[in-house]
Amino acid sequence: MSRQSSPSRRPSTPPSSTAEEQQALLGRRIADLRAALGQERPNLARRVGITPSRLKRIEDGTGRLEASLLYALARALNVTVAELFEDASHLSRAALDPEGRNLMRFFGTIQDASIRRSILKLAKALSEKP
Repeated sequence: MSRQSSPSRRPSTPPSSTAEEQQALLGRRIADLRAALGQERPNLARRVGITPSRLKRIEDGTGRLEASLLYALARALNVTVAELFEDASHLSRAALDPEGRNLMRFFGTIQDASIRRSILKLAKALSEKP
């Protein structure tokens, strides 16, 4: 009698390169946000209940990420889950700049949405000046 595979078993085919690329991009985005906020990897890992080595694998794009952990990381980084999938190219510059890190860290602590919007409008207006 032959064994039928269970529907809960994973297929033996490797994940597509697109999925791997997205996983790597998500990991880099998490690393960029963490650095921009001035958070050390062990501190962020502790806040979301994982080991620093697992967070490193996630940031390197080699560690899988379940939905509950994705949500916890987004909350700890003061972003929405959707924002974790957005382009982070502008954050790498902020991560290298101490003023940018401080600005992001302080901005992330502002609870009043209208104040946050006002600050964003001001920053946008200032960035468009020659």
